[in-house]
Amino acid sequence: MTERNLLFSRILKFCLLFLLAATSCQEEEVAPLIEETKMVRLLADLHVSESATQHFGVTLRDSFRQVYYEQIFEIHEVDQALFEKELKILKKNPKRLSAYYDQVIKVLEKDKENKEKKEKERPGKNPY
Repeated sequence: MTERNLLFSRILKFCLLFLLAATSCQEEEVAPLIEETKMVRLLADLHVSESATQHFGVTLRDSFRQVYYEQIFEIHEVDQALFEKELKILKKNPKRLSAYYDQVIKVLEKDKENKEKKEKERPGKNPY
């Protein structure tokens, strides 16, 4: 084998090993377990429930949070274990998680606008 062929062979082996290493590090895209729009709405509702319980003491907050979570999962017809599994998958895919949270923020902003609009349409009513 000539020196040139030997060098070419080594370069080829290095490139193949590099490609193999690079492709093995990439995680396979996992299909969502919960439909995207349903997951976004679910996350938004969970954040609203978190906000609603912030002023409670720790014990009371945990109790209310549990009740709210159960109700939210029931309303959206999603099992909590499935939600937690989906959340683990999303945490491994930061781009998709970020895209979901961009939508969650938009949903929360729209909900706030709708609430403010309804309050303006009902003059004289105490919003609390």
